Amino acid sequence: MAMGRHRFFRDVFAILEKIGIEVKLFSSGAELEARGRRTPFPRLVLLDGELAEFDLVQFIRRWKRDPVLYFPFMVVAFGDAEHPRIREVLRAGANLTIHPPMELTGLVSELDQEARRFAGLRLPHEGSVCLRTSIEFFRMVNTLMDMLRHSTRATDEELVDLKLCLGELGANALQHGNAGDTTKTVAVNYRVEAGGVSVSIEDEGPGFDPDALPDPTSPGRLLVPSGRGIFLVRQFADELIYNPAGNRVRLVKRFR
Repeated sequence: MAMGRHRFFRDVFAILEKIGIEVKLFSSGAELEARGRRTPFPRLVLLDGELAEFDLVQFIRRWKRDPVLYFPFMVVAFGDAEHPRIREVLRAGANLTIHPPMELTGLVSELDQEARRFAGLRLPHEGSVCLRTSIEFFRMVNTLMDMLRHSTRATDEELVDLKLCLGELGANALQHGNAGDTTKTVAVNYRVEAGGVSVSIEDEGPGFDPDALPDPTSPGRLLVPSGRGIFLVRQFADELIYNPAGNRVRLVKRFR
């Protein structure tokens, strides 16, 4: 199920059809919602993030909170990575945002597999999982966010902050710790309670010294486009503790 028209959106849509995934294109949010009610569990909802005449944020919030429409894997396509609405749609409840440059054929195939898993996946309130790729990691994160939304007092803002933190730590573990080697795993341990959640992430890399990272707010680094990830995570997390080797981190987020 999809709605949109900008070029990147159309390219993703075309490849979905080309690899044999049945896709229906809708011209309005009302039409899309009406079809969703007749098809209670669409596997994937793909939305154009740049429809100026459409209140995308309110649409996502309404869809996500509707007991009939709640479970689809919701993806929003943007024309570039710096679009100002990306954080808004994640805060509203979108599972994933995509944008160029991305290798579309592999991306679309992964999205279809991800949506298939997401439709039936649930997590217990405490557990461990070993992951090898970013799509596996974000599948786990998205499912964890949905569980927290229903079983804790977490606000939407707290969940978006947590999702951004886990995304940064997961990317560090997969891309820097394991150097993108999918023969290596990232071990994730989590525990959910009404008052918050703790998540430990451990990679198979050599580790690093988080205290040796340069301060991104120092005058000489204000214009440097990278190196802010751990700094931002520290602002949003209540606790962030690394092991001595620097290849395992424990994050604690408490819900107010």
